[in-house]
Amino acid sequence: MGGTVFTVLVDNTGRPGLMEAWGWSVLVEHERGWRVLFDSDSRVEVLEYNSRSLGASLEGLAAFVVSHEHWDHTGGAPLVARRNPGLPTIVPPGRHDWARGLGLELKVNTGGLDLAGLGAPGALVGAPLEAGGWGLWEEALGVETGEGLVVLVGCSHPGVDRLVEKVLEGAGSDRALLVFGGFHGPSRETLDRLAGLAEYIGPAHCSGWRAVEYVASKYPGRLVRVRTGTRIIVSGGGLRVEY
Repeated sequence: MGGTVFTVLVDNTGRPGLMEAWGWSVLVEHERGWRVLFDSDSRVEVLEYNSRSLGASLEGLAAFVVSHEHWDHTGGAPLVARRNPGLPTIVPPGRHDWARGLGLELKVNTGGLDLAGLGAPGALVGAPLEAGGWGLWEEALGVETGEGLVVLVGCSHPGVDRLVEKVLEGAGSDRALLVFGGFHGPSRETLDRLAGLAEYIGPAHCSGWRAVEYVASKYPGRLVRVRTGTRIIVSGGGLRVEY
């Protein structure tokens, strides 16, 4: 296929032939040959069925990045662990009860983490942020491509714009090519700030239909619609979306 490919294994909405669940999981297959999983949905059976149906193997991963420890992002972790014993797993600060007994190698991110040392050059995790004093920490994944930086977010409890800023800081970049994932029912002001940080915007998972409609009307041509089974390909020809 060429380029760097982002395959949405699970989102809240999908297409015929794939299973749906309230959750989020994206497989990154980089042009330089490495593969990283971002989040793991809420249910093992959904993640397993969709990955198999999409021809997206969960074996041979360089790393597993968990945005935060809510069930709809960690539920498929037992499957990931079975397919990749001892897999380096990047997590923000927290209890990590979901990971007990799985045999994953947890690496707690406290100030940003470059994944080159794990065999994924061009991947970095931004410094984690706490969500309003709740004790919930969250992190976002940045992926350098030949066309620009792509940022993946989970639920953006601390604010999608703030999480993206942390990834941009770590990458030494002023702007991302694309930000996609859960935006947690963002305000219009948050989406306006995000539009100043990224060329393309892909509200998914917990973003809500109002966020999709606002981006479509305020920033025509910059909305990337995302659902289960979507493939986003970034190559020398730019950004292409397959549904």
